[in-house]
Amino acid sequence: MIGAAFTAIPFIKALNPSANAGSMLPHINISNMKPGSFLIQKDPMQGYFEAQYLVIRDYDETTYVYRVPMREGQVMLPDISWWRWGALCQNFGPDMEGDSIKPNGYIQCQDKDRPDMVKSSKEWKWAYSGTNMGKYTSDMDVPKYTIESNYVVIGKT
Repeated sequence: MIGAAFTAIPFIKALNPSANAGSMLPHINISNMKPGSFLIQKDPMQGYFEAQYLVIRDYDETTYVYRVPMREGQVMLPDISWWRWGALCQNFGPDMEGDSIKPNGYIQCQDKDRPDMVKSSKEWKWAYSGTNMGKYTSDMDVPKYTIESNYVVIGKT
């Protein structure tokens, strides 16, 4: 019995994650982000759709991370739910006041020539927390992530 227990130890240790587990996951450097700032990082994963990550550091230092689908180099605004094409937006992000995000502003299409639905509807507006301001459209798409030191690690919880 004791010999069987000692023999099983290497097999049990092999079930643990490797020492470099997660090192190949996308890392977004947030060390230079101040309260009231945001950044956009292209998703390095290649697939049928391209995407980018929108990272917002609110004034209370809460960090929000969202995955935003792209099509033809523009943000693909949702048709009720994300990843279903509703319209394209060249400049998607938080409302700005100078170089900082607007306190209590929204994430929305910032294009000057926005589609009419964007101008008049709350459906394509989201609070910084990711909650949709309309009645039908999905909240922002939040990927699995964790914050480790000065990095957002996508795909790790």
